[in-house]
This record gives sequence, structure tokens and C-alpha cells, in this order.
Amino acid sequence: MEDNRMIECIERADYLMGNLMGVKAGEEVLIVIDPQTDMRMANATTGAVSRLVAEYGIYIMPIRGKG
Repeated sequence: MEDNRMIECIERADYLMGNLMGVKAGEEVLIVIDPQTDMRMANATTGAVSRLVAEYGIYIMPIRGKG
């Protein structure tokens, strides 16, 4: 079951980065997550960016209060 979720993450990340965001070779992508992010999606996104021969960085943003 966990394998299916990772496969879904990879498929979605490839579609997001390649089709919707249009990331091109040589571009730089900043991936912003919070500490509660499911790391499968973050890892799938870095893989998608790498497959597009682009560079990436991950920034972990603290969770903000509601006020």
C-alpha cells in the first residue's frame, strides 16, 4: 500500500513540475515545506526536478500561529 502512495506522488510530481510548472533544464526550483509535510511528496518533487535536469533547494518553513 505504501508503494502505491509513492508511485502516486511520483506521477503527480512529474505532472506538476513538467506540465503545470513547465520546469526546464538548467532552471532552479525552490521547494517550500513545513515540518508536518509528508516527505514522500517532497522527495518525489525533487526527483521530478532532477529528471528535468533542473536544480532544486528545499526550505523548511516553521508553522505559523493562527494569530
